[in-house]
Amino acid sequence: MQDALQIQQYLAKWKVEQSNSDCFIAATIALQSQSSSIPTTISCSFGTESEDIKLQEYVVQLTKCELRAAGVPIPRECQPSIWSNRKDELVRCTQAFSRVPQLWTSYSTSLKHAQVICYSLKSDADKSQIVAFYETLSEVQLANYHLFLEHSENFDTFKTEQEEIFADISRSQLDMLGRADESTMLAKTIKERMDDLLRFLENEQVVLSQELINVHDSTTIFKDSFQNNLNAALAVITKKAS
Repeated sequence: MQDALQIQQYLAKWKVEQSNSDCFIAATIALQSQSSSIPTTISCSFGTESEDIKLQEYVVQLTKCELRAAGVPIPRECQPSIWSNRKDELVRCTQAFSRVPQLWTSYSTSLKHAQVICYSLKSDADKSQIVAFYETLSEVQLANYHLFLEHSENFDTFKTEQEEIFADISRSQLDMLGRADESTMLAKTIKERMDDLLRFLENEQVVLSQELINVHDSTTIFKDSFQNNLNAALAVITKKAS
């Protein structure tokens, strides 16, 4: 019984594709125009509520196309004229399908077709994104390569400048060492001359000290002689006076 029902559904699907293809094409085009919001994953079980609603709308639309092509009345809950809130409308419509086995089978078949089409659309989107990713990656790698070449040239220039600076510093150090040697020799010469001057002054001080001693001795002798002569003269004067 179930197999016979499935055969009937597939036949009905074939009739739909022959007689009412515009309905399916319009629904698929509407889904494809929204494919930019479909996550690029293998599963078609979307992640957000709005994306789930879009898929559910597509499944309901496919089911209605199939029923319309087969001449089966569409449930009142699925008529656009009475829809208000999208989510509530889809729930009521799906519940209406579930109450009739034939309608539920059509809905289940449409859900499978929607998942296949969804996967196909997302596969194309995945391919496009992968190609775009590798194109971007190639551009980044090329930009990095040019940047590397520029940095290499800058490094060579920097290396040359550093070598010149190092050479200047080396020459300056050698010049300073040469001047230091000259300063050392000059300091040595000055020290030798100062030593000679100190020895000369020491000798002169010894000579001067000796001369001072001699002068002191001569002064003492002169003083003693003068004192003796003065005493003798005073004695003679005193004697004549008496």
